[in-house]
Amino acid sequence: MEKIQDAHLCPHCSKLCCYSCMRRWLTEQRSQCPHCRATLHLHEIVNCRWVEDLSEQLDCLNSTVNVGSIRQSQEQRCETHNEQLSVFCISCNSTICHRCALFDNSAHNGHSFRPVEDIYNETIAQLGESCDNLKTKEEMIKKDIKELDKNIKLVQQAKEQKVREIRTAVECMMIDLEKDLNNKLTTLLSQKNHLVNESEQIEEFLHDCDLEVSRMPMSQLINNAPRFKRTISAMQNKQSPVLMSVYPDFHSEVIPKFEGGNLIIKSFSDKMIQSEPIYSLPIGCNGVSWRLKVYPNGNGIVRDRYLSVFLELTSGPAGVSRYDYRIEMVNQLNEQINDKSKNVLREFTSDFEIGECWGYNRFFRLDLLINEGFLQQDTLILKFSVRPPTYYQKCREQQWYLSKLELERSVLLQQFEELKQKIPAKVKPISREIASPKKKLKIKIQSLLDEFECAEATGHLRSPIKDQEVQGASCETASNMVHPPLSIQTLYDNEFQNRFQGETAQSMFERLSRLFEESDNPDRPSPIHMNNVNNIALDDIEHTSPSGLLIITSQLNFCF
Repeated sequence: MEKIQDAHLCPHCSKLCCYSCMRRWLTEQRSQCPHCRATLHLHEIVNCRWVEDLSEQLDCLNSTVNVGSIRQSQEQRCETHNEQLSVFCISCNSTICHRCALFDNSAHNGHSFRPVEDIYNETIAQLGESCDNLKTKEEMIKKDIKELDKNIKLVQQAKEQKVREIRTAVECMMIDLEKDLNNKLTTLLSQKNHLVNESEQIEEFLHDCDLEVSRMPMSQLINNAPRFKRTISAMQNKQSPVLMSVYPDFHSEVIPKFEGGNLIIKSFSDKMIQSEPIYSLPIGCNGVSWRLKVYPNGNGIVRDRYLSVFLELTSGPAGVSRYDYRIEMVNQLNEQINDKSKNVLREFTSDFEIGECWGYNRFFRLDLLINEGFLQQDTLILKFSVRPPTYYQKCREQQWYLSKLELERSVLLQQFEELKQKIPAKVKPISREIASPKKKLKIKIQSLLDEFECAEATGHLRSPIKDQEVQGASCETASNMVHPPLSIQTLYDNEFQNRFQGETAQSMFERLSRLFEESDNPDRPSPIHMNNVNNIALDDIEHTSPSGLLIITSQLNFCF
């Protein structure tokens, strides 16, 4: 029986036939089924595609069975003795016949043998166990596939939910935008209506005035002229409302605003001779630095024909980021009237990396700069601005900038600690406590008093003769004064000759302190006042005699 090709069946008896055979029968013989003889047309027969799949599977099964039977018949016979393979040699790991095991001493002498049936059963058991493990793995894979399908479904649902949220948010923003637009239009339309009404009143008055003037006699016109003048003066003096300009911009909660700078190129004709580019001052946007790069005489193949302008990313996060940017050339003829319609504006979106430039090689023709008003007084003005496309990217740049600042701060703190450790341990830290003038004075006096005691011990004291001369001069001066001021030097000179034999500096200090206290009287301001102590200069102490130091010390003791 031949294999059915392109199987079709009769709708009446469901008999399968080849399409070519059925078509030849129906077209050449008669319009009847060759089996059931029912009336049948070619367009009524039914195509059976499953027959081909079934035939292929049957052919594959037949080939597998035939190959298995052939292989089994070949494996069941020994090639040497043509006997059934009934023994398994464990040493050789092969199946042999009983004659090879019993009589072939050279090949299997001393080997271990087992029946083939036992080895077959063990192999089947091992294969079954392996198949069971594989089935378990298959079930786990199918379970994972189900989990992945579930996850895919959840992701799709989350995407649809996010789309709905975005649409809702956009609708809310559109509503807010409409409200903002209505507020701005209300302000502008109210101003416009007021001006229109005033203009209509003036126009109506002028029309009526012209009509009355044309109809009035001369005498009546002369009599009514003051009334017309008063009305005209009142309309002229009527104050018009202050116009409130509305900025033509709307806040966006999705797209950030542009941030940029300017580049003013003076002596442009001189710059055209140079081939080097001109750079603007860098601008920082969230830690990302930009600058404008201009070739006054063109770049590359457009040299001497076009102005080339580019935007360069000088610093920012690593990797590729997309930015929107604008480059504008100002028309200086219309700049005074604030008309930006004549400016040349280029907008584009590009992917930037650090150090990469994007812009326009053919930004504007050089021969049209002067004629169209862009180059005035040999000066060219360019403006540029840039922004990230979304607030998400802007926040990411701000986070990168904060991390950069934190890193710089940690490096500086580490350097500070390293420098702090290099300071010698013997160097005392500078005290933040500010000593009072009295405390500084007492410390200085104490140090000079120690020097005096040292000088006394070595015998380097002042001569009594000089002291007597100074004493005489001091006494003559004191006799001419009603209340001579008490001088430390004078007191020392007067008492030096009365110094007792063997008197120490400390005992003399105590005696002179008592004498200084007794010499004070209530009619004269006390020299031991705090302000007097503060007025004593350290430079004067360095040139004061030892007895003077004693008296100053006594003053300080009385004060403290």
